[in-house]
Amino acid sequence: MKILLAKAAHITSTQVAIIPPLGLLYIAGSIRKDRPDDLIRIIDCRIESDQEFSRIVAEWKPDVIGISAITVESGHALELAEISKAASPDSVVVMGGPHPTSYNDEVLSNPSVDYTVLHEGEITFLRLLDALERGAPVDNVNGIGLRDADGLPSSTVAREFVQDLDQIPHPAWDMVDFSRYEKVKSMSLIGARRVAPIFTSRACPYRCTYCHNMFGKKFQKRSVENVLDEMEILVHQYGVQRFEIIDDIFNIDKIRTAEILQGILDRGLDVKLSFPNGLRGDLLTEELVDLFARAGTEFVSLAIETASPRLQKYIRKHIKLDKIQDVIGWFVERKVFTNCFYMLGFPTETVAEMRQTIDFACRQPSHTAMFFIVTPFNGTELVDQVKDIDADYHLDFNRYAYHETDLNVSGNIPTNVLQRSIKVAYLRFLSNPIRLFRLVKDHPNKKFLLQMAWMLVHRIFFDNLNHRDMIVRLRTAVGLEKSIDRDGEPVLAASETRAKAA
Repeated sequence: MKILLAKAAHITSTQVAIIPPLGLLYIAGSIRKDRPDDLIRIIDCRIESDQEFSRIVAEWKPDVIGISAITVESGHALELAEISKAASPDSVVVMGGPHPTSYNDEVLSNPSVDYTVLHEGEITFLRLLDALERGAPVDNVNGIGLRDADGLPSSTVAREFVQDLDQIPHPAWDMVDFSRYEKVKSMSLIGARRVAPIFTSRACPYRCTYCHNMFGKKFQKRSVENVLDEMEILVHQYGVQRFEIIDDIFNIDKIRTAEILQGILDRGLDVKLSFPNGLRGDLLTEELVDLFARAGTEFVSLAIETASPRLQKYIRKHIKLDKIQDVIGWFVERKVFTNCFYMLGFPTETVAEMRQTIDFACRQPSHTAMFFIVTPFNGTELVDQVKDIDADYHLDFNRYAYHETDLNVSGNIPTNVLQRSIKVAYLRFLSNPIRLFRLVKDHPNKKFLLQMAWMLVHRIFFDNLNHRDMIVRLRTAVGLEKSIDRDGEPVLAASETRAKAA
């Protein structure tokens, strides 16, 4: 079979984070092992145009097209599905990743999507390919979304999560042109560089009400040797010396955490590490923080979310606020560039509690902070909490982006106050001259500071709620769209026009 794997895009002036598509690389590695005669191609539409995607589909005529998307990329993912059916009507279109896992019915309401892969994809996608190749009933494949006899969205029996992550082949790193990615910002606030993302574990056993259930709630880990072997391959075969560890919770097992970091030192790997997803800060000791630094850690994010003790219980984060302050200080003392995550506008949150969080953030010595408006996703307990306030709540995908949204689920805080508080939080946080001096002094990539300042200016002073139009404009500026007409509408290539009409 010919299989095309595509990564959907979401790029705005305040959200430019592009790393090699790790999920698709894992899928490709698994296909190679299980189905060695298949032909596989990967296209990342964050660095390639929709026109190039359409051309490949039209010329190559894949048997199956797999599209990966998180929710913020969902609009573009459906556009890719429509382009696929217009360019190659006989191709089977499958969508996987966090978005269809949470919004299976919405995705399958689009006739251009034939199936969805729910949760982990390595085994499920292989079994779907087997069924399609044999012409066997796909409703016997566990873990997929499909349409029932009445044409309505449905799903099969859930597939068990992978218990031994070492049995999953390493990602197909030879399919990555790292030179394309080293020119763009990654997930970390370090800027463009040659970097590879790594999963060392999956799932998080904590029960925070806002968090996803993509990998379940049972912590699954790769062996220390398996992780270090992959890093050695990337260092010696691909010239990668910077890694972004994107686990949900890398440091839940303190012994394993120390073994990986010490293993980097023992193997003499001259690498730099970033942890952009958010370490569980109150599990760290000063000795462990010191080991992070000695192993080459240059960037960490610590997820705090709220400084309100009541809300910590309400969202089941239960983070120890006094301990996290010590941890921030330990990282900063070792000149590890430190970022903290905060969320404003939880259901039942008051203005006083929101200000309590902003005050807490401004007291910390962290180099940077990110303030997000609370966004509930399907499959989380937070949605149920929101529906206690607004029974009709549903996320409008066209009005949602990481940093541009007019969503407000608090029930107490006026929307204009919430929006203004985000801007005030950044202004207060960055108005500290000592912090600014430390930020510049400790940043590991001084060339990125101007771009980071530009992104912050946009985040503070501009309202980018119509972000779909902004995405098109930015993609046009970097050559990923053809043009925009005088009314601000994109001028599509002929293939895209056909896809829109399909």
